[in-house]
Amino acid sequence: MNIQICHLDKWFHTFHALNDINLAIQKGKLVALLGPSGCGKTSLLRIIAGLEQPTSGKIFFENQDISKKDIRNRHVGYVFQNYALFPHMTVIDNITFGLRIKPRKERLSPKEILHKAQFLLKMIQLEHLANHYPNELSGGQRQRIALARTLAINPKILLLDEPFSALDTKVRRELRRWLTQFHHEIRLTTVFVTHDQEEAMEIADQVVIMNKGTIEQIGSPTEILNNPINTFVYNFLGDSNNLRIGEKTFNFRPYEIDIQISDTAPNSYYPAEVIDIRPLGGFSKLILQPQQSTTQIEAQIPNTISKIHHLKNGQIIYFKPILDFEI
Repeated sequence: MNIQICHLDKWFHTFHALNDINLAIQKGKLVALLGPSGCGKTSLLRIIAGLEQPTSGKIFFENQDISKKDIRNRHVGYVFQNYALFPHMTVIDNITFGLRIKPRKERLSPKEILHKAQFLLKMIQLEHLANHYPNELSGGQRQRIALARTLAINPKILLLDEPFSALDTKVRRELRRWLTQFHHEIRLTTVFVTHDQEEAMEIADQVVIMNKGTIEQIGSPTEILNNPINTFVYNFLGDSNNLRIGEKTFNFRPYEIDIQISDTAPNSYYPAEVIDIRPLGGFSKLILQPQQSTTQIEAQIPNTISKIHHLKNGQIIYFKPILDFEI
């Protein structure tokens, strides 16, 4: 289902949470609302769901104005950040809850409800946990159960509020891969909120970067990473160095740097003192103090460079930014 948001504003008393939001989401796309805390991304998600009402502006599903419709009439599925599973119900009872409370004339038979729940459990690869309770599950398993419960009611749009924020790093990465594959199979229009740049870039077809209630940039992960529209987007998308040497200012990522470990200065390279060295898996993080600046910079150097292993704090090396973002 396509979503069209037109000139949307939201005020909470004197706080302007959303300011003239315009956004088109294509059917079947996985879209990330990305931004810092307080930027308005969760407010926008809740307004799409019908959990909040906009102060002004309109929302269209497939060209139908649903701005005033109750959440029960929007055919959306909403997965909350804390999963909101019923602790006294088994996994399969949690999944079938939405089906069992439908009006009698819309309700499936008990056999059909059970069959659907079993199908969803197989889809999320948790059939063996059907009779367990939520407190017997891991965080990642609870998240998948919450998703299955939402899908059971056949939503036309899936909304996820910080779906992986409560999980540890390893489980988050596993669930990202799982959700990406899962979405490719079901192709349900999906909008999810996150403040994690890596998460948005890894999962989403389209990324909407928000800041202070406005949209800064919309595009594919590649478009946004390669062509950030302004300084806020560039800095928000990852660690960056802002370095001024003489009359020139450099803006570059820690991995957009070349270093030379030698006794003489190569042409166009700048000298810097090694302040700290931290091995981090496939690369080492260096903190450098350029001799011509008071600003320290960070460099990420692959550990495949053999000389990196012999560096010491206080040593002088030479560096050159290999990419420079124009501000």
